[in-house]
Amino acid sequence: MRFRLRLLLIAALLVVACLAGAQSKTISPYAKNKVREALIEMLSENAFVPGVDFASLPSLFDQNKAKFDEARTEDEFRDATNSVLSKLGISHVVVLSPTQSEQRHSQATIGIGIRARYLAKDKQVEIVEVFDETPAKAAGLEPGDVIAKVNGEPLESSTQMLGREGEAVDLDVQKYKGKMVHLHIVRVKYSLVRPPTLEFPSPDVALLKIPTFDMTYSRDNVENLIDKASNAKSLIVDLRGNPGGAVINMIHLISVLTPAQTDIGTFVSKRLVRNYLKQNPDAKIDVVKIAQWTPEESADRIKTPTMRPAAFDGKLVVLTDAGSGSAAEIAAAALKENRGATLIGTKTAGKVLVSMLRELPMGFEVEFPVMDYVTLRGIRLEGNGLAPDIQVADPPVFRKDVKDEVVAQAIKFISDTAAKIAA
Repeated sequence: MRFRLRLLLIAALLVVACLAGAQSKTISPYAKNKVREALIEMLSENAFVPGVDFASLPSLFDQNKAKFDEARTEDEFRDATNSVLSKLGISHVVVLSPTQSEQRHSQATIGIGIRARYLAKDKQVEIVEVFDETPAKAAGLEPGDVIAKVNGEPLESSTQMLGREGEAVDLDVQKYKGKMVHLHIVRVKYSLVRPPTLEFPSPDVALLKIPTFDMTYSRDNVENLIDKASNAKSLIVDLRGNPGGAVINMIHLISVLTPAQTDIGTFVSKRLVRNYLKQNPDAKIDVVKIAQWTPEESADRIKTPTMRPAAFDGKLVVLTDAGSGSAAEIAAAALKENRGATLIGTKTAGKVLVSMLRELPMGFEVEFPVMDYVTLRGIRLEGNGLAPDIQVADPPVFRKDVKDEVVAQAIKFISDTAAKIAA
């Protein structure tokens, strides 16, 4: 079996999805039973969150048997399964269909080249992002454009956008604050990689965008960008929309922005809880108290490495929003607690559990939690999230011709702070 230790909010990928890929395949009753049985066994034996009873899963599935009986395709079965798992009330427990699993591992998919969200009320699709070197980019599609019809039909569901490589799709698109256009676009296979970027919105301020901590995160690339930003007096780290990723990549980013051996926080595992209860048999399971009890030299206490690139030592501002999840939330909290970074934007997702990715039968996969997390200053992020120091709503759509109020407020804050110090 294949697994990776990670902090990744897959739910975010399901809400704002890449509308691409082949049509969902049908699934047999036999296959559904095999996947469900393996899933229950996997979670019952391996998943862990303090206070969550994974042994209740069989009864939860039995209570929702009708949904599973009605599921005819892999996507419908996935949705029925995730509906049950959501009743556990925690993050990082989600099943991926075979198509999603392949997309995630290959970091490539088939489509026209957009990330978008389905507006069920309006039966339309709003474009969130357009990938470079794709048919959508060549056709002039932009964030904020709204797809009103697909092949002449109103959108009853986001699945109408799906199709195979080489197939064409006709779109009626309402341009952002513009006219309606008709486009004929052929689907292709394209990369989902979103590299970090660096800009200088003012001479003394650098803006580093980290879209993800997943397998596409490049440490060399990030270090090169930090080197380029080293002459700036202030650095804005944009973690908006970053759903998380691998623990090691998150620690790398923190390490280039903090001193060596910086204490980040504590991962609370089943083993740690068991050891705590051995020494405190009458105690209740309190994740924060267990983290505070954990010795500083324990392997459960997460620190930046001794050997690491030179850290940026200028002023830090971190941008967050509801799409900042998991590893991005840990990074934001660590930079705030250890470097005094100011958080600007909106509250983070509150989805912070360390999880594993394991294979299930028939090409499905499941991500499930194995550890909780508490910050250095005793904040449990799961279910809580991080509130910004300065709250500023995201722009309605990220376009070059629409002012990013969050970045503008960050620059103003840096300027005002510098003026106070000079005075």
